[in-house]
Amino acid sequence: MLSNISGFKCGNKENVNGVSATKCTADKSVLDQMVREDPSVLQRFGATSLSHFQMDIWFADEGYPVKMFQYYKGKDRKNEDFWYMVELDVTEINSNFQISAPSN
Repeated sequence: MLSNISGFKCGNKENVNGVSATKCTADKSVLDQMVREDPSVLQRFGATSLSHFQMDIWFADEGYPVKMFQYYKGKDRKNEDFWYMVELDVTEINSNFQISAPSN
């Protein structure tokens, strides 16, 4: 779980996507620490600087992630403003489902 990674703060249990989960959060101070330790981190974001960084991950009691939210804002390699946001939800956990191949 991310609580073992320096800077991530984990809180109380919440019901997320139908399961009990713990929310772990990182903010820009965590990113700044990562950049101090490895300056190439910004390159992985395609950025020269980030003015805002937020990452929230909810882990089920069993340890797997059930939700993730990320938001970054900054300057890219051309010194142009950019922002990036992604949200991921894992639902219907332990339910039966079928994935069908697409037809031609």
